[in-house]
Amino acid sequence: MGFRKQPEPLFSISNCVKTYALLILLPLFLSGLVTCNDPDPGSPAPGLLQLSSARIGDIQLEPGKITLEVPVARTLILRFSAEVDQAGITEYLSFNASGKGPYNLDASFIDEGKTAVFEIEPDLSYNTDYQLKIEPFDNKTGEAFSGISFDFRTVPEMLQLTSITIDGEDFSLTTPLREQQFNPEIVAVFSHPLVTGTNFRNYITLTRRGIPAELNYTLSSDSRTLTIRPAEPISYLAPYRFNIFQSLPASENRQFGGFTTRFFTKLDSTYKFPEIPEDQLLDLVQRQTFRYFWEDAHPESGM
Repeated sequence: MGFRKQPEPLFSISNCVKTYALLILLPLFLSGLVTCNDPDPGSPAPGLLQLSSARIGDIQLEPGKITLEVPVARTLILRFSAEVDQAGITEYLSFNASGKGPYNLDASFIDEGKTAVFEIEPDLSYNTDYQLKIEPFDNKTGEAFSGISFDFRTVPEMLQLTSITIDGEDFSLTTPLREQQFNPEIVAVFSHPLVTGTNFRNYITLTRRGIPAELNYTLSSDSRTLTIRPAEPISYLAPYRFNIFQSLPASENRQFGGFTTRFFTKLDSTYKFPEIPEDQLLDLVQRQTFRYFWEDAHPESGM
């Protein structure tokens, strides 16, 4: 006698498990099909050449805004998503600035031709607004670049200390000067004008053991030469430190790198007491010596 297999109930445990598994795996399967067919959102579109970065010196240029404090360095670096046409890339680049240029670009390539390094000749001008423009072009492999422009402003020119002397002697040496006078005259000449009306006491100091000496300052008519003198004689046979701080105000907000050096004053050979004859000097020495032993004698000292 045979046994007939009983049909599974519609809501059996096994049917529920299968249905639940199907509901979980079906969305994953469908999303996998979409993922396999769609391109990576972070990758360039097919046939489109992209510029991933543009730098002048160490400063990254950004489109859509003015990039500030760009150095007047001679190096421009452009990094593309693919190899570019090395023979013709410079034809699509230009620097625009009122009254400046023209500029020559000498290109070299690294990173399998994806990165172009340009040497700019001549140097960019200080404190000037520029626009770097890259025209649209087609790469030799058929990829198209849509073009882009960058606006930037270069740094102001630095304030330089052209020369500095103390009583006519070069004061820019790293080795401390010795045998200096007690009323030294320090003359500092700068590459550009200082700001007239500046209280130079806040920016230029002469100190001994951290104590500042009172100084007088005289600025020339062209505001480029500053003469510094002590208001009264400084100490003899003493070390001094002379400082010009980086915050020294200059025209057009030019930055200054600061300056510091040291010197030693000479021995003051002038007499500190009135002169007396030799016989009076001998009597004085004998008198003071006897007085020392007589007045300072004490039983505990054995004197």
